[in-house]
Amino acid sequence: MARLFAQERSLDTLNTADTAVYHDQALYQYGLYLEPLIEVTPGPEGPYACDQIGFGLSYRRVSGGVFLSTFKGHYEKTLVFPNSFKLEYMFGGGYLGMQVLRINQFELDIRLNYGHGDMIWERTDSRADFSRDEFDLIKPEIQISGVPFRYLKLFITSGYRKIYNLSLTGTDSGEFSGFTAGFGLKAGYFK
Repeated sequence: MARLFAQERSLDTLNTADTAVYHDQALYQYGLYLEPLIEVTPGPEGPYACDQIGFGLSYRRVSGGVFLSTFKGHYEKTLVFPNSFKLEYMFGGGYLGMQVLRINQFELDIRLNYGHGDMIWERTDSRADFSRDEFDLIKPEIQISGVPFRYLKLFITSGYRKIYNLSLTGTDSGEFSGFTAGFGLKAGYFK
């Protein structure tokens, strides 16, 4: 009877190790990549979409790059009666990032973006610029990437964007500041 008990006990014991392995080294030592992104950002009447294209370099766990983002929403307002005006804005800047965790084919990065841009009220009937102002922004974010292929990384991102130095008629920098979320890909050479 004691022998059977020992066999049952040895069969109940779990001897396999956990498969989630943290790798101390980065998956690729350096990279050069193009980074298109679609992002949902705050606006005066709710969330709006922005397109962003970026170019980046990475070395071990550190990355940096430049980006250009355009507003794809449609926001109109009557600033001078009876004319209607449409808001447009674009900004560009740079970022620094660091990979903080990699588990198998998944990576967690933190990034800090800084940018500068223009915001314009444009008449809807004549497309003439009515009023224009420049602004600055800063956005800390986290990015979770999956690496399905060597030359491609798919990612989701979330952060908090703060716009400041904006004094355009009919706008408030607080309306454009807030949480953001997006998805994109990094396509390039990673070695």
